[in-house]
Amino acid sequence: MSVTIEQLARLAGVSVSTVSKALNGYRDVSDETRERILAVAQETGYYPN
Repeated sequence: MSVTIEQLARLAGVSVSTVSKALNGYRDVSDETRERILAVAQETGYYPN
């Protein structure tokens, strides 16, 4: 079963919109938060549909 963006957000402790912004390169996400999201995404094998 694949990881959803909602699950990724919960695991990273952020909102779904923050995950979306981080994955799409928006600059209004802090580097620390972006790194945490990307680390969780890699750990869980997350990939967008």
